[in-house]
Amino acid sequence: MSSRDWIDREEQWARGNWMDTFSLLGQYLQTKLDRPIGIETRVNGEVRQDSDTPDLFFDVPELISTASDFFTLHPGDVIATGTPPGTASETVEFEKWGEEVSDLALDPGDTGEIGYRHLHRLPSLEARDETPFGTTARER
Repeated sequence: MSSRDWIDREEQWARGNWMDTFSLLGQYLQTKLDRPIGIETRVNGEVRQDSDTPDLFFDVPELISTASDFFTLHPGDVIATGTPPGTASETVEFEKWGEEVSDLALDPGDTGEIGYRHLHRLPSLEARDETPFGTTARER
């Protein structure tokens, strides 16, 4: 989950992607790469994203190798790879608070969930607190 208005406003990704409740990690880690890791996101029950690790621009071993060139990796470290197609930022539909907004953007009360095939689904999230700087989410 991310707050595109913060990303667009500050022209950097950190604040818009790392707010509380935005980095959805579950209680399981898949440490063997013996099969593709699939990810699916839904908003109000509708599939928005559906992809697998073979669809990544760089494969997982290359991501690990490149990351280890720049920082020390430890067991349990997480390398965030980005997101597959299907985000609200891909379509601009209308203007709100002077900014272009997608009709796919979350509105207060919308529910979202993310799941990893062969692992589990994370608890549903509900969008709340509509402000000029974004909609935050909380666990449902």
